[in-house]
Amino acid sequence: LGCIVERSTHSGQLNRETLLRWFESFANWYRSETDLRGWDEELGWLHAVAHGADVIATFAQAPELREEDLVALLDLVAARLLTPTTWVFREQEDERLGRAAAIVLRRSELTRSTATAWLGSVALAFSNGKPGPTPPWASNTMRTLRVIYIIVDRGFQTEGALEFRQTPLREDIESAIVGVLRLASPYTTEL
Repeated sequence: LGCIVERSTHSGQLNRETLLRWFESFANWYRSETDLRGWDEELGWLHAVAHGADVIATFAQAPELREEDLVALLDLVAARLLTPTTWVFREQEDERLGRAAAIVLRRSELTRSTATAWLGSVALAFSNGKPGPTPPWASNTMRTLRVIYIIVDRGFQTEGALEFRQTPLREDIESAIVGVLRLASPYTTEL
């Protein structure tokens, strides 16, 4: 789907209505997928989280998307992170999902409140945490948020070259991420 969206948006053959219809179908699958394994010895790469993240990154670059659509992409990232699971990311799923979120966050259509609102559900989930072992979803979420922070701050690799474009709301996004991480990790400090 990501390849189709990318090719169609670059060729100008994709209208907003079709794009949103495809996104809705994709989002329904991504929210509900329960098999989060990366590699399986018998089946090979499953990698639903990572492949879905790549699709989010492709949607995020479609010029037809408006602010409310970008918010929906960020909400989808949060929903994927907060879905209870027994699977701890170990095949760079956090890297790919963090990259996808950072690509969304680079869009200039977002305001301070829309670029950080999706973190509210994460903050609530962390605030409701109980003492004891860290649940896999919380570990996955903390690691992914750290990836987003780094990419928003430093840029990321694309096609072999370091690309650094200033994220328009970089300081606001970083501050919001640190505030959320502090709820789950008391060792997180803002510089």
